[in-house]
Amino acid sequence: MKHSKIKYHYEFPNLPITDNDIQELYVKMTNILWEAESYILELNHQRMDLPDIFISDDVVTKTYGKYTYKAILKEIGKFHVAFPYSYFNGMLEKLSSTIKRMPKESSTDILKELVECIESKLDHAELKEERASIEKIISMLKNTKRTVQLLGAYYHQNNRIVLYINTIGDYFEKAPTGDLATKIKIGLEIVLAHEIFHAVQYHLMIDGNKTGEYLWTHPYCDKDYRDCVLEGLARWFEYSWCEQALSTNTIYQWHKDQLDDELHTYYYPGWAYAAAKVFVRRGIPLRHEPMMVLETLLEAVSRGDRYCWRKAYDVLESFDYHNQRLP
Repeated sequence: MKHSKIKYHYEFPNLPITDNDIQELYVKMTNILWEAESYILELNHQRMDLPDIFISDDVVTKTYGKYTYKAILKEIGKFHVAFPYSYFNGMLEKLSSTIKRMPKESSTDILKELVECIESKLDHAELKEERASIEKIISMLKNTKRTVQLLGAYYHQNNRIVLYINTIGDYFEKAPTGDLATKIKIGLEIVLAHEIFHAVQYHLMIDGNKTGEYLWTHPYCDKDYRDCVLEGLARWFEYSWCEQALSTNTIYQWHKDQLDDELHTYYYPGWAYAAAKVFVRRGIPLRHEPMMVLETLLEAVSRGDRYCWRKAYDVLESFDYHNQRLP
């Protein structure tokens, strides 16, 4: 069977990337494609057409989560009024103070520790309504809004991957070793691995199934569950790609360490990428678990099941006994 062809389009901004660097990236890209397509073949699907790949100097942002900290503070205020003598008031006051000191749309280990502390003491709630109110506040905190600059994106409408080179450069420039050109080359490769796996996911959804694209895009299809499944799997593939390349350059280890910190810091579904933590426990990527999620998703899609994302998420969640489910 003929291998997917690679099409490449680029206009370089003022960054230290040469045509030779792009040729090296081309070779890496071929390896990424073969690895990603192994999932397609294992699931008995046809090879995909590789997306057009563009390098862009645009800066693009995306917002995840539902609740602002302002809304959460308002909910805490309502709790104080409704339950003025509650056991939880002291902890909620500390929580409010922490939130007020934080930058807008961010998360910290301190906040996470406070949430876990409150969760561990839910049995102290004397009234059913009191417990329900605390659980609502916790749920909102786990689904806070945060806006990020994208390193890359897959656009299924025209089968295109865009790599945002300025944002990639800003992020990978923080790596402690290597010249800027090497950092950007490896950054492009890692982000490409993440986005190609999104292309694999889309290909699997629509291959031989007329309802696949509808279930991919329709607003009733559980966006939060969808984001966790899509970003969790793509982040896992990105993590696995770094782990395979650890011996070739320390930048892969640096990025893997950043992902480890992120996976331990953030809850999901508020931060959909952190769903990858169930696949990288103890630093060991587990291929069979992502395959189970994909198989569940595709089986539901084949039936035209509008709850396909939720069913795939349920499988994903079942791997991690410490994970908090979507409300």
